Amino acid sequence: MEKSATLFTLFAKEDEPFAEQLTVALSLLRRKGVLQDYYDKEISPSESWNEQTRLQFTNSNYLVFLISPALLASGYFQDPAIQQAVALAEQEHLKIINILIRYCDFSKEPVSQFGVLPANGVPVESGRWGLPQNAWNAVMDGIRESITGEKPAAPVPGLSFTNQAAQSSARRSGMSWPLQLLLSIVVLAAMWGITYYLVNYEPAVSNETAANTTAVPDTVFVAPATESPLVSAEPTAEEIAKENKTLQNKKTAKAAAIKRAATKPTKDINKPAQDTVEKKPEPPPPPKTPFIKSTELEQMLFNFSQGKVDENNFSPYLCNQLQTPVRFDKKSMTFQQMCAAIKKVKPKRIKKITVLSATYDNSCISALEVDLKKKGLLSLLD
Repeated sequence: MEKSATLFTLFAKEDEPFAEQLTVALSLLRRKGVLQDYYDKEISPSESWNEQTRLQFTNSNYLVFLISPALLASGYFQDPAIQQAVALAEQEHLKIINILIRYCDFSKEPVSQFGVLPANGVPVESGRWGLPQNAWNAVMDGIRESITGEKPAAPVPGLSFTNQAAQSSARRSGMSWPLQLLLSIVVLAAMWGITYYLVNYEPAVSNETAANTTAVPDTVFVAPATESPLVSAEPTAEEIAKENKTLQNKKTAKAAAIKRAATKPTKDINKPAQDTVEKKPEPPPPPKTPFIKSTELEQMLFNFSQGKVDENNFSPYLCNQLQTPVRFDKKSMTFQQMCAAIKKVKPKRIKKITVLSATYDNSCISALEVDLKKKGLLSLLD
């Protein structure tokens, strides 16, 4: 292992978020002693290198380029220091590592002769990694191999990028590949078991509970006292006659009730129901937002600048009233703030107010972009 390994990263301004992610990933290698230190520098034609940055660049023995269309367009190779570093790398005095951030063809670039990470050629930004951390794990494996010569274990065929990233993490923990494979099988079996439980067991429990709930009323049975299994004496003739008489009286009373109900005049059952049902008044339709065209709004804004219209007159046409967002004078603000800015300009200096764009939500305006043109010096003299 090279105990004095120092790494320097070069990137375009558009790729600064990726440079920050790489810095977080490199901190783990420094804690494990693989790297002594690391630095980075944004490639910008308008910004010169200070003396400290130039010294860090010169003393680094690993040079990393974050390859993307933005880096290729930045003219990174015009810097003499980078040209000299590539020449030293060709003589194997230092090492250059390319990290592919976004898809681009850099086969004709001076740095294309050196290796590229991730090793499978899939950019870090690609969705094929599932999670960005999976891509950075593959990049860290490549940097570790370049510095220490320690080759990562071969991925198990059929595993996705996510499982390969888990395998890479297990490698860093010192696990052998058979144990990693066993761990993957255990995880898959646990996931299958949870899925089986959710699909099969829970509905069965719910159905069983419902069946028990509906069966409770059927199980409640109160046996009459005469049917008690402890009483086995047969009824006498007198008891049978008494029972028959009771049944006959019940039948007679039931027939009389039916006859009385048939002779009663029928009542209009539906009438009370009709009286109780009251028709609810229909709610009034929602008020319609007045609509204003862009040309009409321009004239209204110009009249406002001349003091002929008050700012509250715009509220009915705006979705969020005077708090509706506006782009004015290359700044984002509310409509009320724009009115205050217009008032600061003298009416005689205002030549024209133009509505560049207007976004309508139904009939109200939800966003605006307004431009104000002032009169020239000769017009002021008039």
